[in-house]
Amino acid sequence: MFLTDLSIKRPVFATVLSLVLVLFGIVTFNKIPLRELPDVETAKVSIRVDYSGASASIVDSQITQKIEDRVGGTPGVVTVDSKSQDGRSTINLEFDLGIDLDTATNDVRERIATTMWLSFSSAVMSDLELTDYANRYLKDAFSNVPGVGQIRLGGERELSLRIWLDPTAMAARNITVQELESTLRKQNVEFPAGKIESKSMDLIIKVEKAYVKIEDYQNLVLKRNNDGSLVKLRDVAKLEFGALNTSTLFKGNGKQIVGLGIYQQSTANTIEVAKLVKEKMKEITPSLPEGSSLEVSFDRSTYIGEAIKEVYKTIVIAVILVIVIIFLFLVNLTAVIIPAVAIPVCLISTFLAIYLAGFSINLFTLMAIVISIGIVVDDAIVMGENIYRRMEGGETSLIAAYKGSKQVAFAIIATTLVLVSVFLPLIFIKGLIGRLFLEMAITMSFAVIISSFVALSLSPMIGSKYLKIKKNKPKITEKFNAYFRKFEAFYSETLEYVLSRKKSIIIFLIFVLCANFLLFTISKKELLPKEDRGVFFVIIKAAEGSGFNFTSKKVEQIEEKFLPKVGKGEIRRLLLRVPGFGSSGKQVNSGFIIVLLEDWSKRKRSGQTI
Repeated sequence: MFLTDLSIKRPVFATVLSLVLVLFGIVTFNKIPLRELPDVETAKVSIRVDYSGASASIVDSQITQKIEDRVGGTPGVVTVDSKSQDGRSTINLEFDLGIDLDTATNDVRERIATTMWLSFSSAVMSDLELTDYANRYLKDAFSNVPGVGQIRLGGERELSLRIWLDPTAMAARNITVQELESTLRKQNVEFPAGKIESKSMDLIIKVEKAYVKIEDYQNLVLKRNNDGSLVKLRDVAKLEFGALNTSTLFKGNGKQIVGLGIYQQSTANTIEVAKLVKEKMKEITPSLPEGSSLEVSFDRSTYIGEAIKEVYKTIVIAVILVIVIIFLFLVNLTAVIIPAVAIPVCLISTFLAIYLAGFSINLFTLMAIVISIGIVVDDAIVMGENIYRRMEGGETSLIAAYKGSKQVAFAIIATTLVLVSVFLPLIFIKGLIGRLFLEMAITMSFAVIISSFVALSLSPMIGSKYLKIKKNKPKITEKFNAYFRKFEAFYSETLEYVLSRKKSIIIFLIFVLCANFLLFTISKKELLPKEDRGVFFVIIKAAEGSGFNFTSKKVEQIEEKFLPKVGKGEIRRLLLRVPGFGSSGKQVNSGFIIVLLEDWSKRKRSGQTI
């Protein structure tokens, strides 16, 4: 074959080709995003309509149903899921994964990918001051971190002027709420004042805002009576500065805090973003107000990092086991060189293919690499073993490599095509499962193709230069060979026994197939297995119509059961929020508690699980 002949005749050429693949693989490895799962962009469009003051039934009849009638026939829509609540309508449209959302709808697709939550607390600052500081300083500081897409505050209480109206006083002065609102809108507005131009100078006119202090608002004139007296805002209302929204509660370990949700960009490296955020925390901590602190409450990258480390560890163990097994069977250190070199070349080069395909390093692509270790080494073993066999027959290493590589070249190519034809059809699976296994299928196909290239170029070159026959075998292999011969004898006896009872074996195999089918039917099925992530959620939903104070009281009662265990080696952090997130974000009868256990790695060593 041309490639094998060229590699044997031009060993430098074969070496350079493999080195180029390895170098590009190493360079692109640091540029590939690292995530837990593949980047699956769900084709969903969310439509949300706020209708303040309306009941759920009115929202459903006047808003939700009418929107559903309009969007239900949109091309590519798979499901339409709607939810009507007091004051809000939420409609979720799920499209076929292959559809172009830009042509399907002009609505904005919202995709959430929270990386971590930070908690900002203070022993001296009020919740209003915490929110103000987080808004003005912390959000801007973390928004500049590379890879961060969005910053959201949780439990924030923005400063506002609260006006408590007195209905009796308003009725006595013949003032309606609409008139009061209209006066506030007209008076509390700043307009451009223009500028004064002269021959030698231009002056910008600046009009200072009239309403700064609370006394200014109290003296706001609402109307003039017929007798010339003025009706001021303080005559019909009580004014105070307070939180814009008092129906929110966010606590960490039992203390009121303001949370900062860090959302990464879709193409960012989760672990790298978390690392940069923590570095930014160390940078700005000295400049925080006295008595305040900024801590990491929830870090999704911790679990991802540990999971990825476990996969890397598995890859190393698999490579070592493969090399040891090859040595035990071939009983020749020089014969181990061929597969030992082929494995890292194939695996590292696969990262180049992952990068070019636009994939990320995640559990699916790494799982593909782990599985492919046993596959990529097959071609190298077949090539090396055939060369070694011909050398045992008396041929020199050069001749054995030249003739031996030709004998197995097309077998290696055929094997590669068969394996690729098995893995590649996974890309045709529809839906979410297909998108998840897409990266796995293509990664394994790339690994197999590269292994075939290495086996046809680098492996025969190494065999022609370094493969040697040794008559003196290591003692460690003698015992292994003795056990293997015993197993071989046992296998021969078992095979003869099986062949003599063909009917019984056929009946047994049919029974096994039926049992497998039955077990497959009754077994539980899920997309991903349940894993210990060191965190669990307590979702609270009070009765419909429950107020904020009632829900908060119940949630805090549940919190009290966890607080004694915080910092005692079981629970590391405890987060509480009312109302909840997502579709319940505006419903004061909802809430949740996040319980974060000790670090994943520590619990793994101690045997604790959840």
